[in-house]
Amino acid sequence: ENNRKKRIAIATLLKKVKKSGCLLCKEQELVVLDLHHLSDKEKSPSKLASSGWSMARVQKELDKCIVLCANCHRKVHFGIITHILSNNGPRAFKYGK
Repeated sequence: ENNRKKRIAIATLLKKVKKSGCLLCKEQELVVLDLHHLSDKEKSPSKLASSGWSMARVQKELDKCIVLCANCHRKVHFGIITHILSNNGPRAFKYGK
């Protein structure tokens, strides 16, 4: 029962984080929003709910992420969009290789 409650709490937290929408194009539809790691990826955020991680550890992992829609996320990984990082996350985005 405790594991079930924790999974629900983590899933709720993930939805809350995604509610901000895509950082680039402002897409709001939750089903197409991804969490993109800026650094030090330990585990995919989508798998955190079933991983047994504590809420503090989940939050630490989420702090390394930004919300991108599926299209923008793929463009970042392909190099069509690049980001310039600062200490507080992405400072600017540049289109084109």
